[in-house]
Amino acid sequence: METGASNADLGVTSVAVQPKTVTVLVGDSMQLTASVIMSNSRPPNSVTWTSENAGLASVSAAGVVHGRAVGPLFIRATSGSKQDSAAVTVVAPSPLPVASVSVVPSSVTVTVGGTVALLTTLKDANGNTLAGRAITWASGSTGVATVNAAGVVTAASVGSATITATSEGQSGTAAVSVTTVPVATVTVSPTTASVLAGQTVQLTATPKDAGGTALSGRPVTWASSNVGFATVSASGLVSGVAAGSATITATSQGQSATSTITVTTPTLGAPGTVSDLAVPAVTDSSATLSFTEVTDGAGQAAGYDIRYVPAPTLSWGGSVPSVTRGTCASPVAGTLIGAKRTCTVLGLTAGTIYSFQLVSFRGTLTVNAVFGPLSNVATATTAASTAPIASVTVSPVNGTVTVGNVLQLTAALQDAAGRALLGRAVAWSSSNTGVATVSSTGLVTGIATGSATITATSEGVSGTAPVTASAPTSGGTVLLQENFQDAGFSGRGWYDDYILPVTTAQHMPGATSALELRMAPGATGGTFGTSARHLFPATSTLYVSYWVKYSDNWVGSASPDHPHEFYVLSNQDGQYAPLADDWLTTYIETNFMGGAGTPRISVQDNLAINRSMGTTPLNLIGVTEQRSVSGCNGMLETNLFSECYGSGTYNDKQFNRVGTAVFKAQPGAGYKGNWNHVEVYLAMNSIVGGVGIPDGVIQYWLNGVLAIDRHDVMFRTGARANLAFAQFVIGPYIGGGSPVDQTMWVDNLTLATRHP
Repeated sequence: METGASNADLGVTSVAVQPKTVTVLVGDSMQLTASVIMSNSRPPNSVTWTSENAGLASVSAAGVVHGRAVGPLFIRATSGSKQDSAAVTVVAPSPLPVASVSVVPSSVTVTVGGTVALLTTLKDANGNTLAGRAITWASGSTGVATVNAAGVVTAASVGSATITATSEGQSGTAAVSVTTVPVATVTVSPTTASVLAGQTVQLTATPKDAGGTALSGRPVTWASSNVGFATVSASGLVSGVAAGSATITATSQGQSATSTITVTTPTLGAPGTVSDLAVPAVTDSSATLSFTEVTDGAGQAAGYDIRYVPAPTLSWGGSVPSVTRGTCASPVAGTLIGAKRTCTVLGLTAGTIYSFQLVSFRGTLTVNAVFGPLSNVATATTAASTAPIASVTVSPVNGTVTVGNVLQLTAALQDAAGRALLGRAVAWSSSNTGVATVSSTGLVTGIATGSATITATSEGVSGTAPVTASAPTSGGTVLLQENFQDAGFSGRGWYDDYILPVTTAQHMPGATSALELRMAPGATGGTFGTSARHLFPATSTLYVSYWVKYSDNWVGSASPDHPHEFYVLSNQDGQYAPLADDWLTTYIETNFMGGAGTPRISVQDNLAINRSMGTTPLNLIGVTEQRSVSGCNGMLETNLFSECYGSGTYNDKQFNRVGTAVFKAQPGAGYKGNWNHVEVYLAMNSIVGGVGIPDGVIQYWLNGVLAIDRHDVMFRTGARANLAFAQFVIGPYIGGGSPVDQTMWVDNLTLATRHP
């Protein structure tokens, strides 16, 4: 019973609660009952209900349990001294599933780059709003719009996208339309500009939104108000056409802006001068050059012709080659005035000093180029090759040396690919020192008649050359022997400007002094004077021998002509005759280009020209008796370069050159800075039937190696059958002035009638 009249406790026998175990939902209620049994059939006593944990569940006086929070507890019923209880478990109610999902706003428009937040409403089947349920978001076109886990949509590109929100299998959508931000204004930079006709200037257009923010990716069209003055490309590059003005307009999505362009006629000037040419890096086969670009004189970057020589100095000229390999290959196109430019020269020899120089130009090289001044000269030494030596070649092969004389041998070292190797140590030896000895530089000296094998060895690899030492022949009559032992030249037959400087600081091994001939910068002659002369008995054959050494920086005149060094005049020229306008002048000299020297024997006979035969360049065939050089008389010789009856005063000269430079620019055999032995033999041509026959001889030896060997020269004609060699002159001369302060030394000069 739930309730009963109050009776004495003595009559209560027992209390029973039903049900004994019960489960109730939070927020729900459950009825409990209590049965009271009395003794002696008395009426039931009353019942009192109590909750063990009212925070979990409460109980009314009538036994109704109301669930408040999840958890277990006991509800008790008491009557008198008797009681009973029920075990109650309070549980959470089961959630209702999501029945529908709605997204708001259901449609929205956003501009590219903008964002919008979407919201969802979840409901159960009864239409009750549900909270705390998991939601996932997705975009049907992520290229147009993306959405994050919070439902924030970001517009990516123009188009449409469906955004879907899903919870417990139920979905809702929103339609998103993405549009562009409209162009509100356009700016053009620069707003005004000047450009030379034939040149360009770049304009830039910037579309902006209403807030002034730059808009990227918007199409821009360009137009010129007057294409006769200036044109504009699709990218805004304006080209000057002719002097005048034009308005350039940039338009984007209906909005426009302009720039005023003034075109002027260029004032042409000389291309600029590169003054910072440098070599910042080298390898064993390349050099990197750097320089600052200069103007071409018309407002554009100049082009560049880069040249180089394997020598410590460089004198610009036709024989100095342009770079042909690497990014420095000429012509090098300019890029931007003032830009720091680098390029690379390839194909260089390892361990070699190189000089580089460039000239800026405007136009097309070899066609219409206008050149600026030459740059500074930059020098650098390539790295030594580490390749092992594969072969050693000794030259000349089968050399011959007379006893008491010398023969210079050279050793060429190569790697397995045939590339020359420089800077390697070479040891020389002779198989028979009783016949011939060899110095550490490969200079062979004849000791006695016989044969010897000369061996050059470097890093374990050897090369050989047989040498024959022959008995000396009669040297004919000695005409002059000058050892330059002191300054008493007049006492030894020298005259004219005979005050020659003698030095003890430089001389041949075994000697004590030598002649020193210094050429000061800009000077045409030596610092000692102009010329020192010595007469000798007239002879139709002449042998000249001397030793010469040049300073390391010797460049001569750095041109195909000059310096003149020694002269041989004839017996039909006075003892004070000029050194060029004569009946016969024979020049013994060496021309240097790029620091390396090429021997040359030249013959000139200005007074033999019959000027009554007409003006130059009249062909003088048939009048051979009027001049002596056969190449200028219709009998053209081979292997020589002739100037025949040309313009100017000194216009009748025949050049006999060595094919390649034999005075080397780099240390080693034949180096110009060593003492080198020069020998020259001259023999007058025959006169047959009163007519000159071209059978004269010119020979030139350097360190015992024959370099010039001509037997077809006509020194004299029948008109001057008695012409002979009779005067020797020392007179260095550079017509354009010496380019540097340079010195040559001469020792042990001998003149004789025959080659020994």
